[in-house]
Amino acid sequence: HYLFPEFTKGTVLLNTGLNRELKMNYNMITEEMLFEYPGKYLALTNLESIDTVYILGRKFIPVGKVFYELVLTGKVPLFAKYTCSITPPGKPAGYGSTSQTSSITVVDQLYSSGKAYDMTLPADYEVIPKTDFLLYKDEEFTRIYNIKQVIKAFPDKESQIKEYTKDKKIDFTNKEDVAELILLCN
Repeated sequence: HYLFPEFTKGTVLLNTGLNRELKMNYNMITEEMLFEYPGKYLALTNLESIDTVYILGRKFIPVGKVFYELVLTGKVPLFAKYTCSITPPGKPAGYGSTSQTSSITVVDQLYSSGKAYDMTLPADYEVIPKTDFLLYKDEEFTRIYNIKQVIKAFPDKESQIKEYTKDKKIDFTNKEDVAELILLCN
């Protein structure tokens, strides 16, 4: 449920120009940027005082209470928002099968303040990562998930977008595919 395989040295750049190096990772369940503190993990707070977080050459910008990755700069920047869903293991059902719906499993510890960071998900839980791509245009974020959404964001580039996508299938779950398309539009 973390964006990176392990906590990695990163830099927090504050609005004041000061920066701080910490071992960090992004928790896709709680949508918080976490850092290692001796013996535990803590979430970055006072996000309004943070300009940017850099991890492994990637740039994350605080937006409200979460962070978006800046994927592509330009007239209309492209961002990625990372989340995930968690599926508990199935409960025994009839005829030797399992079912996730046969009983309800509450995983409230994942969302409890403080407890989420000390907890490791059991191996039999399935984590399904999800990436939403957003354009920042006219001082607001707009989610794009298909070609129609891109054309709506760039109506003057409609013919170029259609020509580009005529022979090329754009996978809106693939960051490189989406970035190439938006680069064409910018």
